[in-house]
Amino acid sequence: MTSGIWWLVNLANVYLQIGQVDRAILHYEATLKVNPAYASAHFNLGTILLQKKNAAAAAEHFQKVVELEPNNIDIEATSCRKLSREYIAPKSKSRIVGGEI
Repeated sequence: MTSGIWWLVNLANVYLQIGQVDRAILHYEATLKVNPAYASAHFNLGTILLQKKNAAAAAEHFQKVVELEPNNIDIEATSCRKLSREYIAPKSKSRIVGGEI
């Protein structure tokens, strides 16, 4: 990791830890402008976007992680679990409760 990316990622992580999510997003996005192939930044940004109920954008970042690290089964599985738990499962439950399948 180059030094330019290192401080962007660390700053994003700090902002995330202190609850300044929007600033964290900006710094993860800046990281990806410098290095679009930085999988951890895609993963973290996808996780934040999913928490903010932006599943479509989160899915794009999770897909990028899978493309960048196709042999990393842990990341792929975690990404899929996050999407299903936060986005797919709630929609499925509402369809069943509402009588639609």
